[in-house]
Amino acid sequence: MNVEVGAGDITIYDNVERKEGTTVWCDLCRGPHLPNTKLISNAFALTRSSSAYWLGNQKNQQLQRIYGTAWPTKDALKAYQERIAEAERRDHRKLGSEPGPVLLPG
Repeated sequence: MNVEVGAGDITIYDNVERKEGTTVWCDLCRGPHLPNTKLISNAFALTRSSSAYWLGNQKNQQLQRIYGTAWPTKDALKAYQERIAEAERRDHRKLGSEPGPVLLPG
């Protein structure tokens, strides 16, 4: 199944306060979406996470965002991870700031 990233309908997800059951804020998303997470199988990986306080105020609840990637097969996931690792190794910003090899005379 090939799905273009960003394809699909725009949907609104309500983020609900657990205790009171009221909608705190809404999030727009354009997908793609899966009807069931069983379709992801085990060919997914979390890539990073971040957190912040609601409206930047530490008295408010902390929000957490989790980033990940999912692929049709484990092999496709592994190939993607290898491409990302190779791109990081070849990153010109990193290469320019690292010391080069020490060359000894003679």
